[in-house]
Amino acid sequence: MKYEYMKESEQMLQYFQFPKFLLKLRISQTAKFLYMILYDRARISRKNSWIDKYGNVYLIFPIEELSVQIDKCKSSVKTALKELDDVGLLVRRSGGFSKPNHLYVKIPSDEIGLQTVDDKAV
Repeated sequence: MKYEYMKESEQMLQYFQFPKFLLKLRISQTAKFLYMILYDRARISRKNSWIDKYGNVYLIFPIEELSVQIDKCKSSVKTALKELDDVGLLVRRSGGFSKPNHLYVKIPSDEIGLQTVDDKAV
């Protein structure tokens, strides 16, 4: 891969948002990285109106795809998902018989309302 200097006129690269509160949590780097990926996907789900009957945004992201996305084995992904479950940042609910689980990314209460985002404007 070839790299170049950033110029004033260059367009921004695509990037993920890394929430600052994750720095304070005692979870693995894999779990932090996975949260960042899931948070990004949840924002896309919100844009696409993947909302349950309670008004909560959910996403579907199979473990195999997560494994490829973060370049980790499936067991590492499962361990990181459990870590996120254990600290309360992720809820997994059955999507129904023979359907994938719905994943709900949670946000700490003190982070909500700090900055409103209009994803539809993007």
